[in-house]
Amino acid sequence: MSIKSIVASSVLAVFVALTGFGLALAADKPPQTEVKLIKQVDRTEVQLSQQAERLEARNRIAVKLNVEARGNNARQIQLEINKRMTAAIAKAQSIPSITVETGSYSVSRPYNSQNEKETDRWRGMQTLSLTSDDFEAVLKLAGELQGDGLVMNDMRFFVAPETLKAAQDELTTAALKMLKDRTNHIAGDLGLKIERYKTITIGNASEEFGDASRKVGKAVATVAGKSAPPAVAAGYALVTLQVSAVAIMMQ
Repeated sequence: MSIKSIVASSVLAVFVALTGFGLALAADKPPQTEVKLIKQVDRTEVQLSQQAERLEARNRIAVKLNVEARGNNARQIQLEINKRMTAAIAKAQSIPSITVETGSYSVSRPYNSQNEKETDRWRGMQTLSLTSDDFEAVLKLAGELQGDGLVMNDMRFFVAPETLKAAQDELTTAALKMLKDRTNHIAGDLGLKIERYKTITIGNASEEFGDASRKVGKAVATVAGKSAPPAVAAGYALVTLQVSAVAIMMQ
């Protein structure tokens, strides 16, 4: 055999060997999985809140009166307060439509008084609270107690809890409708579509207190003899309910 034949045979043998090795590797390699990248659609979260409100007549009255006393003997002051408060409670509890409750009770000596004559005098006070839906009964009693020497501390009208609860469902429906309408409007302005609501939070109906609440300041002196009932006007209260949500919007 010639040298050229030997070289050619060797090259062919190497090519066949390499080809066979490549085919063996291809046979041993597991099939590859085709992967496709899917672009996620951009989503926008929009936070919203909406309040529904309506006027409700204030149908409860709460009155606070103080039994007050001054003197040089703390024990005598307490005895006087106890006696007068016992009589006031008995009078108030004789009217079934009125809820009666006693409040804070204190006896102190005003050491910081600039008037030297006052430095050795004790001051005592106890509070009596009256609550009812019977305005006339409470106001009449308040006038009588003022005549007995009690001092008006505070008077206010408010919406009864059961009235707030009764208004809650209607306010919830109204607030959710306004929230939905507003969400649709915002989505339109932004050129987006509403996908879903991520969260929705619904509050409870509550009365807003402010300048509309009628209060009577603390009197500076008791009224001697019989007193006429206080002149008042209950008026209306603004009842509100708040809802909030996070809306998911997309293009």
